[in-house]
Amino acid sequence: MNMNRRDALAPDVNLEEITSSKQNAEVMRRLRDNIRWEGNTLCITEGVDDDNDDDDNDDNEEMVFSIREGDDLRWLGYFIGRNQSLDDLSVEFMPEERERVDAFIDGVSHNRSMRELAALAGTDIRVRKLYPFFRENNNLTKICLYHAEIGRECASDLALALSQRQVKSLTAVCLWGNNLEDEGFADIVHALGTQPQLEHLLFSRNNIGRAGCEALGAMMRERIFNLKHWNLVYATTAIEQLSLSDPITAVGL
Repeated sequence: MNMNRRDALAPDVNLEEITSSKQNAEVMRRLRDNIRWEGNTLCITEGVDDDNDDDDNDDNEEMVFSIREGDDLRWLGYFIGRNQSLDDLSVEFMPEERERVDAFIDGVSHNRSMRELAALAGTDIRVRKLYPFFRENNNLTKICLYHAEIGRECASDLALALSQRQVKSLTAVCLWGNNLEDEGFADIVHALGTQPQLEHLLFSRNNIGRAGCEALGAMMRERIFNLKHWNLVYATTAIEQLSLSDPITAVGL
């Protein structure tokens, strides 16, 4: 079912029938109806069947959606995709079923309001399916992907999406533990050269060597002038952490 078809069905869908708890139904209601809450942050976690979480969202700055077997992630993704009030999305858990995850990400990729997207360690969010979101969301300021296993090939596609952004809104990019290696890292660094307003870069645990460091150094000299902090902990060149107070080194930084 495409997004336009869901647009017609969304106002009348019974949210309690497509969720596993009153809490999750309330999250979907607020997303569907564009109801803002303090903080405007949504956190997606793993639910436990005996959890009593029906009141967990009361008076919280962030809403929590706890995924269980009975939750329709296609509808959750759709409501996030169409929502115009959500500022931050933190994905801490996704189920193993590939079809459920793909359906969720397909919907999320349509969102154009979010400022921050974070996926925590071990969460497969199907990065390729988010390229329209990375490319076309003009409000996006921060991307944090931890251990998403992007890899070399996926990094090139991600770089293309970032290079095609028309609005210079990104201020922070954190790609921790994604096995980018030198080539993937260099592709992303070159793409981020289109975002001179960047202030924070975190690329630790990505098997980055001398060539990757040289690419970053060249880009900093030529295009990225506002960088306040970057981190390359565990880079294979033995450069563990760099700051703007450091002099230019032999690897170009």
